[in-house]
Amino acid sequence: MARPQHRRDHINEHRTRIALAMITGLLAGTTRALIDWVRDYLTIGC
Repeated sequence: MARPQHRRDHINEHRTRIALAMITGLLAGTTRALIDWVRDYLTIGC
């Protein structure tokens, strides 16, 4: 009976890693876009 639970835990761990990778990518992209926008604003806008 321990084996199916272990497999389920492994699948949940895999899903968690994928979700964390997606969140990390989203934050990295958002941060880069914000930095580019601020840099353009300060360079061109001022």
